[in-house]
Amino acid sequence: MAFWCALCAAFCAAPLRKGRFPRGLRGVFDPCAGYCPSTRFAVATTQRSRGLTVQPRLARERPMPLEECSLEEVRRWSGAHIFSSTIKFFEGELSTAEYRAFRRSLGTGPFGVESGRTCLVFGHGSQPPYLYEDLSKHKHIELFWTGPCIPRLFWPLSLVVSCQSGLLGVNSSGAARVALHLLSYRGMVEVLSFSSNIADQVARHVRRSRWRARPAEIVGSDPTYFLFGVERDHPHVETGIMGWCSFGPDCPPQLQTFAASLVAS
Repeated sequence: MAFWCALCAAFCAAPLRKGRFPRGLRGVFDPCAGYCPSTRFAVATTQRSRGLTVQPRLARERPMPLEECSLEEVRRWSGAHIFSSTIKFFEGELSTAEYRAFRRSLGTGPFGVESGRTCLVFGHGSQPPYLYEDLSKHKHIELFWTGPCIPRLFWPLSLVVSCQSGLLGVNSSGAARVALHLLSYRGMVEVLSFSSNIADQVARHVRRSRWRARPAEIVGSDPTYFLFGVERDHPHVETGIMGWCSFGPDCPPQLQTFAASLVAS
């Protein structure tokens, strides 16, 4: 382990001294950020240098549910989760009770059962390999790909650090709920609903790009797409739970209704 940490430090010595990572390597060292002070410092400084400053923790009784955000503002400071077909974007900190309510509503939502549509669940790392193997045994879940979310050079780190990503196909709302709950623990996960016409393209992209895969960027080009994401280990919110949701102009009405149930009234 010490050898690979030393190799990591040598590989990114210059970026670390300057307090930032090369843009192409953003997210590569996330598994190390939990215990490496230099990595934590570099991540924080990179965020500040790019305008991704951490929002202050506001004193309030409880977090607000998801709130609609200005697309122009989000594109200006981050651009994450905003795509070519996006017309609405919601984001917010969730309390534990709100997360449980959203999880229950996901289990009864219109996911994986619509004709001509595909529902995928993509886990962005931070998971042990056996979790995807266990999920693939569910009768309504199909495993398309799983692998370390780090470059091949650093794969030995996966022996001691949970850094597995994966792409799952689900054909029931209950399966989507189970996958989201398990994969969001200590990591980020997104539920993607879109036209089946581009399903093969998305699967090929993930298998080819592996740790660089961003399936939501392809799904976001579909005017009918719907995305719901959760991270339950977010370092910059009081509860540690962050949620977001977005959809395209031709998103099915039932999914837009589901999105409305997640938004603060």
